[in-house]
Amino acid sequence: MKNLLVNLTQPKILLAILGVVTSIAGFQIWQHNKKEYEKQVVKQIEGCRGATKSAYQYIQSSKTLSSVYHAKRLDIDISTLFLEKPGVTSPFKPDKNYLLIYTTPSAVIPDQPRYDGQIFNQLSRVEKSPIPIIVTIKSIDAGKAVVNSVCSPKPFTVSTENLYEPQQKSDFVIPTSPFSMF
Repeated sequence: MKNLLVNLTQPKILLAILGVVTSIAGFQIWQHNKKEYEKQVVKQIEGCRGATKSAYQYIQSSKTLSSVYHAKRLDIDISTLFLEKPGVTSPFKPDKNYLLIYTTPSAVIPDQPRYDGQIFNQLSRVEKSPIPIIVTIKSIDAGKAVVNSVCSPKPFTVSTENLYEPQQKSDFVIPTSPFSMF
């Protein structure tokens, strides 16, 4: 009778030990994956902040882009400006960085799919003055461009009317006087 009892309890004890070891291992894997995910989110947030910071730097260093960005608030007619726009007034170059600047209330990135984080929530909401970002154009067709951004996990489509060259030629035109010798 004792042998029968020992033979029946040994497998149950081994199964219980195996269950504990498996749950500890599963918890360790979950903890590792959570840390890796948090690192990835921090990296995406830093990349997206960099894309918006670079966009603002381009805008601040360009009178033309500054006029575009502040057009609605300052009631500036941007149709009179000569703007360098990829695929519209300048040649499109794939995998080149461009500025995405909305002059009307818009969401900068699609709501779904998007990364977790406050900056991604803000960029995916319709705002009166949307945040400008740097994007990379993958393709252009019929006034629409497919763009990549570090702020979005997948490419998305925007109008070419909202894309601008980072350096505008009109910022480098030096007016000359009729009395100039040059």
